[in-house]
Amino acid sequence: MSPQSSRVPHVLAGAVAFAAAQAVLFAWAGSTVRPTIDSGGWFLNSAAGIAAMAILTAAGSAAVARARPTVTLWESWAAFVAGAALVFVATLFALGPGTIFPIVIAAGVLVIATGALGGSAVGRLGLRTRTR
Repeated sequence: MSPQSSRVPHVLAGAVAFAAAQAVLFAWAGSTVRPTIDSGGWFLNSAAGIAAMAILTAAGSAAVARARPTVTLWESWAAFVAGAALVFVATLFALGPGTIFPIVIAAGVLVIATGALGGSAVGRLGLRTRTR
């Protein structure tokens, strides 16, 4: 298996984790008809949304790091964040980025990356083989 193909599940998991978490947040806020980045469901608009996104990306990152430990912690984390960030930026521009979109992108990727790093670390706990 090539190094690039071993990262594909991590990228896809990141993309799915962000999309699913954001869809749930929009549904929870009742803004499923025409969601925008100004609606209550956008994850950066509330502390609860930020926490939910961090927790859900941590859970997704932990699951894929546990299931596919073929890459290092940092490779796994970076691939997961890349997939989630790609979908995040696409969603942002699809909904209308607003005038401060560079700040929104930086803040959003920070939330995703922080949650994913914790999840990747937890997912890899106990995976090392012990040799004596």
